[in-house]
Amino acid sequence: MRHGNKGRRLGVTTPHRRSMMANLAVSLIQHGGINTTEARAKELRPFVEELVTLAKRGDLHARRLVTARLRDPGATKKLFDEWAPKFVSHPTKAGDGWNGGYVRILRLGLRKGDSASISMVQFVTAESAESSASRKPAQEKKSEPAKSSSEKDNAANEETS
Repeated sequence: MRHGNKGRRLGVTTPHRRSMMANLAVSLIQHGGINTTEARAKELRPFVEELVTLAKRGDLHARRLVTARLRDPGATKKLFDEWAPKFVSHPTKAGDGWNGGYVRILRLGLRKGDSASISMVQFVTAESAESSASRKPAQEKKSEPAKSSSEKDNAANEETS
């Protein structure tokens, strides 16, 4: 039983898992969005949201903590200089010390080779939030009664005549 053991093992050892999370986080920071398996995406979200919360503080100690977790000074610089300022005015629960909601996970479907569930992980920015809110709801498709194969053949023959 796994009582009190939070998180997924992802089929790798602990050092490998820490390196994998750091590498995924660096890719997310550099590109703004990545595709990965759903389990990895769900583990990546709290990891990155903690880094963004530290980056919002902006002090030297926070920068050193982020660099220690990411192991990439370039990604740390980009997180502090480009991403963190976008989330300074991000709504938080006052008094509870609650921070988060910087990353979203969108499910894309199944991978062709092994049917693993693939998800897109991306930062939630003001522009993307506005664009998703302003999107028109998908128009409902009008369902047509299914035609039998003989009706389809007759329609095709009429068009060629």
